Amino acid sequence: MPTTEIILKAPVMVQALDKSGKKVIIKSGPQKGQVKMKIKTPAVTKRELDVFKIKDLFESDDKQTIVLELPGNSIGNSASSSSTTDRNFGKLLAIAELSGANVVTVPANQWKKALNLSKEKIDSINLAEQLSGASFRSERDALRDGQAEALLIGYYYSEKIKSNLF
Repeated sequence: MPTTEIILKAPVMVQALDKSGKKVIIKSGPQKGQVKMKIKTPAVTKRELDVFKIKDLFESDDKQTIVLELPGNSIGNSASSSSTTDRNFGKLLAIAELSGANVVTVPANQWKKALNLSKEKIDSINLAEQLSGASFRSERDALRDGQAEALLIGYYYSEKIKSNLF
């Protein structure tokens, strides 16, 4: 999903000092002659869904069906994390409905059970790779389970439509 970074608090910058306590002056480049600055306290930021880019993705001249996974109760997640998940789901649901699309929600346990998947992420990765022929691993072999599961949710829905189970 497209996201945007929101700066909650700007970084605190201070003048860089050498070992003797004197200001460090930049000696070359476009900032030549200016005092070198360093970060004392980094910026405080948070990432949010970019609702405008998502709205553009959802808009179409054709009637679309958008399938969203319902957020479940995540045991072990903090209240803040659960709150963010629920807020983001609400944003996606609102954008999807306002776009005029047919919106379908499905619980994770329902689509995973129908596809004979366990809770292990690697099972979802393997099935998505088998179905699509694409890799859901980064160059450093990190698993892209969110992308794999998005593909599987779409596959689950399309298979249910074919078998008229909706």
